[in-house]
This record gives sequence, C-alpha cells and structure tokens, in this order.
Amino acid sequence: MKKIFRIIFIIAILIEAVGMFGFLPIVQDFTWLGLFATFVFAWVMLELLQFSFRVWIAVFFLLILDVFSALLGLYSRIINWDKLMHFFGGGMIAITALEIILRIIEKEIIHVRNLKIFIINVFFSVTLLGFLYEFLEYLVDKIQYGYPKTLVNVYNSIEDQLCNLLGATLVLVVYYTWQKRKNHLIVEKK
Repeated sequence: MKKIFRIIFIIAILIEAVGMFGFLPIVQDFTWLGLFATFVFAWVMLELLQFSFRVWIAVFFLLILDVFSALLGLYSRIINWDKLMHFFGGGMIAITALEIILRIIEKEIIHVRNLKIFIINVFFSVTLLGFLYEFLEYLVDKIQYGYPKTLVNVYNSIEDQLCNLLGATLVLVVYYTWQKRKNHLIVEKK
C-alpha cells in the first residue's frame, strides 16, 4: 500500500514542480514552491523515520487536502479554512512527535519518569515545528515573489501558530488521559 502512496507522492511532486515553473495556468493564492517544499519534506520524513502506516495515511490525507485547498482557493474563500488546516496540522505533528519519542523510549535511549514532562516536551516540539513552518511560508513567498503573497502576515502567523498548538494540545490531552487511565487500570488489576 505504501507503494501506491509513493507513486501518488511522485505524481504530486512532479505536478507541483511543473507549476513552480509556470506551466500550469491556475490562478493562485498560494505558491507552488510552498506546496512542493511541504510535500517533499513530509515524504522525506515519512521515508527516513519509517512511520507507521496509520501516520502515512493521515499525513497523506492532510497533504492532499492542503493541495486541493490551495488549488480550489479554499484558503482565501473560506474564512477559517487556514485555521482549521493548522489545527489538524498541529495535531498531526503531535502524533508524529509522539511516535518518534515513543520509539526512542522503547530503544531505551532516553527514560521518562514523569508523563507530564514528556507531554510538555512533545508540546514544545510541535511549537518549534509550527514556527519553522510559518518561517518557511514567509521565505517561500520572499524567494518566489519578493513579498508575502499568501496569507502570511504577523496576525496570520500568530493565529496559525495558535491553531497548531490547539491541535497539538487536543492530541496530547487525549494521549495523557489515555495513559493515566491505562496506568490506573493496571494498578487496579494488581
């Protein structure tokens, strides 16, 4: 199944590359370079870190939704669409950060004694990645157009980051609650 996703990734990246060079006559409120960079980065991370199939599906779905949202102009036509996408993106980053850190714990590279500290570290990982993504949006616009063409401005960046953090918070609260409940059930069984 991952082979099918890889083929679709390649097709999408080729279409985005063609779009970057101006060969697709599509009215834009986005940058092809931004879509291209996001797709390539996500695919490289999925391959390098060998995420579970569930993460592949979720990331793939969000990336395709991002592309269609840009192509159909949903970011500029639907008022809170960008915020909603950042909310889901923040949740997805939290899920992937959890998976990476849990793998490191399983290999006993690090030890976690306090679940709250663990959750806070994952939260700050999402914060950093959200900031880096916003910075990438700004850089792509500056490189490609010389000015911020997309929705990038101070207010939008802050709102996007807040939505990233809200999505991550929801995922981490669910994970924390699940871990506490699981530990409580183990203690009761003893």
